[in-house]
Amino acid sequence: MDPYVRPPIARPAYADENGELVDYGNRWAGREVPEDAYSRTSHLERFQPLHPTADALISWLLERYDASSFEYPSSAQDDRTVRITPADPSAAPLTFVFTDFPGVIIQAGTLFEAIFPRCGCDACDEDIDEVVDDLEWTVRALVGGSFSEQVDAPSPQWVSTSLAWDDRSMSGGTIRDDLTDEALAAARRRLPSPSGVWSAWPLRTPA
Repeated sequence: MDPYVRPPIARPAYADENGELVDYGNRWAGREVPEDAYSRTSHLERFQPLHPTADALISWLLERYDASSFEYPSSAQDDRTVRITPADPSAAPLTFVFTDFPGVIIQAGTLFEAIFPRCGCDACDEDIDEVVDDLEWTVRALVGGSFSEQVDAPSPQWVSTSLAWDDRSMSGGTIRDDLTDEALAAARRRLPSPSGVWSAWPLRTPA
């Protein structure tokens, strides 16, 4: 039985600068996005449910899988880092970074990183339900055995990743010119195999 349960998500009403209610996710439907919306971040508190969702995912991982956790010392509740390490070294470790945006950053494997929300500006108009969906899907895909990475292939500084879970998949690549050759070489050495495919996390044996 899958013990994961999404925490309740409060959806209070939010108003724009003109006092009109904002329907996040559909705010710009049929309208042109104002240029200044790209530099505004209104009602960021709507993303606060990401933190209890991440905590619920951490609890789920530790209950369902043979894994251990380590929380790095922090003086702020909204600035935490929790690393979950599966017992199988060929499975990708997973790190949750709680930010005071508020948001969550997921780091996995050697160089994978995903940010929730992706942007948070008014123009992007991200809906909290969709952002939470993406966070949950990403974590499940990372531990499910379909996560793969390639470093320096097909060209130097090129890093690619692939994820799949349920009926959805995601893949892509980017040039990591922010990393030194040594950092890229170290990341390549940490890959579980030449194929770069990380194993599924081992399930926890019932007591």
